[in-house]
Amino acid sequence: FTIKADDGVVKENVLVENLTVGEAEKKDEIYLKNNVQIIGYLNSNIKCDSLSWDSISETMHTQDKVEIEAEKWNINGEGIEFSPSGDIMTINKDVTMQIN
Repeated sequence: FTIKADDGVVKENVLVENLTVGEAEKKDEIYLKNNVQIIGYLNSNIKCDSLSWDSISETMHTQDKVEIEAEKWNINGEGIEFSPSGDIMTINKDVTMQIN
């Protein structure tokens, strides 16, 4: 899949505290904003205002309103999380689905 956005920031080697092992570790972070489009994820096109990702959780997520368009269905909702494996989308609230 392809991700496009009008603006964004990539932060590399951000130092974070890992409470599990009691040590600091480094992670990479990506923050995209303004007209974010995810093209081809699960054979759909996704639009939202912002999207973030980090190398520790490997999860993409947003709290914004989300529009998902596919050949056979459309979904609108608010807040979405994409699994690291790339095969699950979880939409948090106000979900409506239209089957074409």
